[in-house]
Amino acid sequence: MSIRTSMVTKIGSASAALLLAGTIAACGGDSTVDSDDETQGSSVPSVSSAPTGSASSETSSPTSTPAPDAGSDGDSPRDGEVNEVEEPGGEAAPRTSEDDAFLAELKDKDIDLEDSAIQDQVIAAAREQCLANEEGRDGFAVPMIAGQLEVQELTKVSAEDAERIIVEAAESNYCG
Repeated sequence: MSIRTSMVTKIGSASAALLLAGTIAACGGDSTVDSDDETQGSSVPSVSSAPTGSASSETSSPTSTPAPDAGSDGDSPRDGEVNEVEEPGGEAAPRTSEDDAFLAELKDKDIDLEDSAIQDQVIAAAREQCLANEEGRDGFAVPMIAGQLEVQELTKVSAEDAERIIVEAAESNYCG
């Protein structure tokens, strides 16, 4: 092996080592992973990052931002935690005269919806149908809600008939 080949090999090895070191340093970046989340069994780690484009001359260092004080009830949300909702809260959406006429038309055609949450869904589907008509496209919500009504046995008519009835009622009550 010649001196020249040996020198090229050493320079190549040194360059590769510097490139590898730079890549490892770059991967660290200004993002940090909170290791406390990993010990709590969460599969989604909390990630924080420094603001980009900062004109500050300070060195970037990982910091943690304190969570806002949510009181002493202990029910404040935390990273990686999901609270189950068993019953929807709040009141039913207020009904307009259009809504009342729309629901009455559905009831006259064997789609009698007593649950206000289902009524809200059907009203929203009807309004989406009007938007679809304006935009010159097929609506997507009415076919889904019609299928839902049939599967949940909330109507005596087929999903196809329910879809037709809802579209007709939407066009006569909401679409202008």
